[in-house]
Amino acid sequence: MHGLSKAFHYFCGDPKQVLGDNAKALVIEHYVYGEGKHRWN
Repeated sequence: MHGLSKAFHYFCGDPKQVLGDNAKALVIEHYVYGEGKHRWN
């Protein structure tokens, strides 16, 4: 997520919301910390 933030800043973007597609690059494990709480890469 930090990489996305830096890319948006570089291209002068400021999105209100970012939707991911459950890609392995973003989500390492599902429900690690409870219902709906995932471990992010």
